[in-house]
Amino acid sequence: MSSDERRKQNALGVATDTVRRLGATQVDKPCLRHVLDRAKAIGLINDWVEVDELCEGDGEWDSATKTIFYRRGVVDGANRGNPYNRFTVWHEIGHAALGHEGRRNRSFSKTLAERFSASVKLDEREADYFAAACLIPSDRIGLNDSIMPNELKRRFGTSNTTAEIRGRELERARNTASGTLRKLPENTIDFLKEAEARGIKLTAKLPSE
Repeated sequence: MSSDERRKQNALGVATDTVRRLGATQVDKPCLRHVLDRAKAIGLINDWVEVDELCEGDGEWDSATKTIFYRRGVVDGANRGNPYNRFTVWHEIGHAALGHEGRRNRSFSKTLAERFSASVKLDEREADYFAAACLIPSDRIGLNDSIMPNELKRRFGTSNTTAEIRGRELERARNTASGTLRKLPENTIDFLKEAEARGIKLTAKLPSE
């Protein structure tokens, strides 16, 4: 398992635990002000603060003070349903829940630290995985619920990208639970059949016609 995959699996596990601790599994779109207040009440963070400007991005986590800073309007925008704002709120909570050290922020532009520090890049990606899993928590998905991206986007108020990522993760989890293997693409099957015909021994059984 790659380092990125390990960080991803860790983020998904921590996200599941965190949304439960924050009482964010009762409705599809919980009030994020209440979520942040709950995070403070249980000691996940010391405080969260709205400021007029940030040096980078719309949110920032400071591990030294265990404080999350949001640009003013982000949290209200999240509660009005803005997908980017909703992701930003959870992303910064993710830095806290995942124990990331230093100052971390989410912005469209890359800071010098992000460009040159591999550890910071991994932290940011891990917080992204966390945010997506909190926006569409597994606890809110029933066995018969649709996990099509368009439905997830509509139901949980996310971006297309978040809905697509979570849709794939949820499908993989369902297949694992049921013992169903994901069907290989036809071009992959054709490639493997050609390899088998050339005498290359395959370790997996190909589907029959």
